[in-house]
Amino acid sequence: MKLLIGLLFFPLFSISQKKTVETDLRNGSIALGSWSVINMATAASLVKNADGEALHFYQMNGYWNVVNGSLAAYSLISPYLIRKKNMSESEMATRYKKIFLINAGLDAVYITSGSLLYHYSGTKNPERNQGFGTSFILQGGFLLVYDLWMANRMNKWMISRDESHFFIRPTPTGISLSYRFE
Repeated sequence: MKLLIGLLFFPLFSISQKKTVETDLRNGSIALGSWSVINMATAASLVKNADGEALHFYQMNGYWNVVNGSLAAYSLISPYLIRKKNMSESEMATRYKKIFLINAGLDAVYITSGSLLYHYSGTKNPERNQGFGTSFILQGGFLLVYDLWMANRMNKWMISRDESHFFIRPTPTGISLSYRFE
């Protein structure tokens, strides 16, 4: 399991490449694609012997990761499409940071929706709703961390550090997420 997690996040920390916005975006896309492949493979292998809530959890994970894989594939080529528009590193970073922060807001909606689906699952098809709700929470949680991480990675490419109001910093007890309002 530690090996899979290492393979998932290694592209985000690789140091042997020339650093550009495109490199950060490509590495993030590889991490998202790796998450997608790992989840689809896990769901496909475990759905055969699952029933009840677990069956629906694995099914929804499969559906989510078809979308995640498609987004990762598109995001591998999108920086090259933007390069044709002659955007500077700072403009590209600003544009992608906004996209990642909007996605982080959507991820919070996914987590909330999953929690509500799980909590109010006692009506019709409770096992399905609990399985789908748990999947929404897991996938939304990963995507929230991913989008916040990638938004933070865009900060170093922006011309003025004052443009950035979102910060991720290590603390003695873990990680601090903060947003500065002005």
